[in-house]
Amino acid sequence: MHFSALAEAHEHGHAAAVAAQWNLIREQAARAPDFPEFGLLVDAAHAEPRLRQLFPFSSHWTLGFRAYMGVPTPAEVAIVPSNDGHPYRVQKYPHGGVIGEARTTQETVVMAAAPLPAGCRGDRRISRVMGGTRSARHRRAQWSTQLALVRPALNVASR
Repeated sequence: MHFSALAEAHEHGHAAAVAAQWNLIREQAARAPDFPEFGLLVDAAHAEPRLRQLFPFSSHWTLGFRAYMGVPTPAEVAIVPSNDGHPYRVQKYPHGGVIGEARTTQETVVMAAAPLPAGCRGDRRISRVMGGTRSARHRRAQWSTQLALVRPALNVASR
């Protein structure tokens, strides 16, 4: 039986899984030579320590970041790459309000990292809470607590 690099990294803990996911995202960006803006964005986000701690993912070339692994887990923030002369866009995810726009990748990643709460690090696993034998009420309470950590910072940034 063969397991993916990400699955194997999960066996070594959260930090290893985040690092493996960053490697996968960077490989994806390298395989997209027709969309260099995505690659530039991934490189800039990886260079930002606060974003590098988070679990990255992409959907339709939007780069999103999660503090926790597991499903369901809300993204903290997302960046839509520049395209056809439009600026990079930092937004709440998914399809949330726009936090701001920027012309350069460096400005964009600073804007994306700014609303993250000080304790927003990719070092806790929601999958332990969401699975197992715990009651649905307990899981909802844990979920609400985790969301409460992120929402105030994102709401302040959007005003």
